[in-house]
Amino acid sequence: MQSEATRLKVAQLNLFHPPQVSIRWETLPREIQQQSVHLLARLLRDHCARSLAHPEGQEFGNE
Repeated sequence: MQSEATRLKVAQLNLFHPPQVSIRWETLPREIQQQSVHLLARLLRDHCARSLAHPEGQEFGNE
């Protein structure tokens, strides 16, 4: 009979290892670059709006 350690030995995915191929910003299509900048700008605006609406020290939502 196989031991439990032997039976559970399964190949694991490399989820947290750096990608083998790095993607350079300059090589992305112009549309992807524009969408990325738009989404990052929206993220920053939303973050600033929440920070101003709930100054430090006040609770936010269920936190």
